[in-house]
Amino acid sequence: MNNMPLKKTNLIYFFLITGIIIALICVTRPVPVVMADYSVSLSNLNPNQRKNVCLAANRINNTYLIPDEEFSFNKIVGPRNNENGFTTAETYFEGNTIKSEGGGICFLSSAVYNAALKANLVITKRVAHTRPIKSFPLGLDATVWYGVNDLRFINNTDQKIKIDSKCEYNNLHISVNGHKMPQNSKIIVKKYKLSSRKTRVILYKKLNNSLKQVSDDVYIMQ
Repeated sequence: MNNMPLKKTNLIYFFLITGIIIALICVTRPVPVVMADYSVSLSNLNPNQRKNVCLAANRINNTYLIPDEEFSFNKIVGPRNNENGFTTAETYFEGNTIKSEGGGICFLSSAVYNAALKANLVITKRVAHTRPIKSFPLGLDATVWYGVNDLRFINNTDQKIKIDSKCEYNNLHISVNGHKMPQNSKIIVKKYKLSSRKTRVILYKKLNNSLKQVSDDVYIMQ
């Protein structure tokens, strides 16, 4: 009977210490909230394209941005050449399909673009393809070409965020992690047929009952 108060005290200390540990973990975790994520299958890519995408994804993975810092796809990934491990594969360039070092990497930039949109980050640079590409709807693609076209966006939150980018189980997964969920928003895509071969696509984002234009592109349909 004399041991009961001691056991009770030990139990209280156990729960108290456990609570403190959990609180410390929550406080010290740099980016505890998944603000947005985006996954897409790699099945439409050939082996060389997949290799390029996953190599670039590994370079973007664990990228931190402090408030007002700008993300630059080209700056983080660097030149797409053999010296940096990239291989030759098919890619779109100015409406044509060609082979180039780092071919297929626009698959990654398009996925990152979609994740940034979902996280309500401020897009500062994005260029659409001239033709539709597989796996991404019209208006939701982003082409990159080192030294020419870049994908850039700004961390417009008041705390640092982290970009995770991984190839797992034949899927590419992008997540934007921060400290609080973004405001609910909705992407609205409107299409206008300009001719038998051209389609205009305007992308809007609806946020707080306000409609803001994000992009205005013209695609050459195949």
